[in-house]
Amino acid sequence: MQKKKTPGSYILVRIIIVIITLASPIYAEQLYHKDVGENEAFVYPGKGFVRIVRDTYGVPHVFASNEKDLYFGWGYAVAQDRLEQIFTAKLNAEGRYAEVVGEEGIHIDFILRSHKHKALAKQLKKKTSKKHKAVLAAYCNGVNAYIKENRSKIPSWITKITPLDFGNMAVASTIFTGMSSISQDYMRRNNSGSNPAPYIPVTVGSNAFAVSALRSAKGNALLVYDSHSAWLDPMDMYYEIHISCPDFFAVGNTNPGGPFFNNGFNGKIAWAGTASSPDLGDVYRYQTNADGSQYLSRNGWKNFEKWNETIKVKTNANGGFRNHVLTLRKNDIGMVWAIEDGYAYVGRGPDFYTSPALLNYALARLTAGSVEEFMDLFKPEKNSITGHKFAADLNGKIGYIYAAPWPFRNPDLDWSRPVDGTDPRSEWLGYVAYEDLPKVIDPDSGWLQNCNDDPRYATENSGIPTNLPSRLEFPGIGERGKRLTELLKNKKNVKFNDMVKFSLDTLVWKARFWVPILISAFDTYADSLSLRGTDTENAINLFRSWNYRADKTSRAMTVFHYFYNRFNTLLYQDVIALEDASQIPENTKRNLLIELGSAAAQVRGYFGRVNEPWGDVQYFRYGGKDFPLAGSGGSGGWLQTLRSTMIQTEQPDGRISVTGGSAYQYIIELSKKPKMWSGLPIGESSDPNSIHFNDLTELFSNNKYKPVWYEWNQLKKHIESDITISTKKRK
Repeated sequence: MQKKKTPGSYILVRIIIVIITLASPIYAEQLYHKDVGENEAFVYPGKGFVRIVRDTYGVPHVFASNEKDLYFGWGYAVAQDRLEQIFTAKLNAEGRYAEVVGEEGIHIDFILRSHKHKALAKQLKKKTSKKHKAVLAAYCNGVNAYIKENRSKIPSWITKITPLDFGNMAVASTIFTGMSSISQDYMRRNNSGSNPAPYIPVTVGSNAFAVSALRSAKGNALLVYDSHSAWLDPMDMYYEIHISCPDFFAVGNTNPGGPFFNNGFNGKIAWAGTASSPDLGDVYRYQTNADGSQYLSRNGWKNFEKWNETIKVKTNANGGFRNHVLTLRKNDIGMVWAIEDGYAYVGRGPDFYTSPALLNYALARLTAGSVEEFMDLFKPEKNSITGHKFAADLNGKIGYIYAAPWPFRNPDLDWSRPVDGTDPRSEWLGYVAYEDLPKVIDPDSGWLQNCNDDPRYATENSGIPTNLPSRLEFPGIGERGKRLTELLKNKKNVKFNDMVKFSLDTLVWKARFWVPILISAFDTYADSLSLRGTDTENAINLFRSWNYRADKTSRAMTVFHYFYNRFNTLLYQDVIALEDASQIPENTKRNLLIELGSAAAQVRGYFGRVNEPWGDVQYFRYGGKDFPLAGSGGSGGWLQTLRSTMIQTEQPDGRISVTGGSAYQYIIELSKKPKMWSGLPIGESSDPNSIHFNDLTELFSNNKYKPVWYEWNQLKKHIESDITISTKKRK
């Protein structure tokens, strides 16, 4: 075969590029891409460089020829958009969260420092593989390079980030794994359940559902993820990014604190997870001596380990701080939450603090090639991964696993409240094994779902046993889970657009049950209660034509929201959860008509009319603009819809400010050329002057998603900026 000659013009261009590279490496690679070609072979810059392409939504796409350069670019790109968020996460994991948020951060710092978490992080660092240390260091170098280049523009409290910070984050994550259930146990210490417990941050919620090749119209697996979180909380503000090198790529959402994808797609599998609150921790009660320095153990009196630490607490927005001294204690079980009335309450969680399993899992997802490989990531011992996890692959398979390092306890004790630490029966009996975790792969139903509910309801005939341990998960299934189950059961040949519609569904489950009851009651009692021509009748007339959806144009939803706020009280606690209309007393129906009239009058008082559109009532204020929103999730958490607006605050004018709910959402079809869309309630940039501060908020308000461009042939048509930078150390 005759060897093909290289054109002279091409050689000349390469010589010019080499010369320019020596003088200006940043612009050399830009010229290379522009002048030589746009095909896949020229996407990746040479070693020692990283290319950061931003699309028209501001999403960074990071390209590098090797993993080390790739992670450098990842850190640099995130620092460009969310630098303060990175360092908020860093301070939180250092036990310095009160410096960021003030008083409410004291308990977070108290919990972490009581565990001596920094010492644990150093132990974890020793167990981290050389490869993982290298990529974490590269990410840090990228963040720090951006800081150095922009030092004069960056607040002084932002210094530098190190790989040890990620150890702090991993240890903090493991510590907080058991904190929610420990908090509940502590609240029940006096058998009342009313005592305050330390503040524990929890994710608001989440939805995830998947369809296998068996049920999809095109024989491809489909997956939808919808996280629910506080949109403006720096620990929850999500961020989308795409990274790519010749060996692998990934695209999805992250918390900008570190180089870890929460949910996403790697070209072979897509994965997602919903939040859970399993019972992973317990409170032990010990008798103490008079000054609280000792406790009575199974082997007699012992000294607590006791020390003081001083933390800074933010006092105002202008950088004011005060010093606060924490008195900390621990024993061989765990941290002392409090000493009260001669007893110490000690919290115990899974002792996996120095296990690298969580870090390994976070990074291994980037290269997992099938649902089975994804499931294998949960097998290592001392694995502190928690939550409902989903995966779908290119073979059309789907899988679900409920992961939790759940300890086995002696069933003779009541573990829902503090137990006697001197009782030998209070010793844990090991941890649940991987084989015993609730899981389903490729169910006969062809679908899977979870909305923070009991694992048994993941699909029809899930095969998950009914004798799950007490408090392993919320019992039963909630409104979102019921609605998703209904949608998935009743739809055959599911298409991509069907999954989109399901994810944006605003049907109010409670309204579909209660509104017909109210209408029937009105028709029965309107005359005897003199309701004709009143606001009660106006509300009923809105209900007669309502499709039970919390759309922005819905006028009935506004009235129903305010009605349900009045209904969701102790007065009606015996009937509010009923699902059989025949069980509702007639007197209750009459009373609810009166409540409806009061709610309608309240709406009129606020807005001058009863028929105020829901989108004019419910809004998200961001960047100085109010964005109307569909969906629900407020009213004490009762009126939940799949499109969630879960953090609602009623304003003096009656309007409802929303600052949380559906956060990062993505839909993907895993075909030969996978199709992926996503949405966020806030933009990629944290700079209010950037066009990407709230451009995604506009889409979110209009119930629209954007395309995710992860293939070069797609991305090159939507490029807003394109730079290539050196990854060498800055002078």
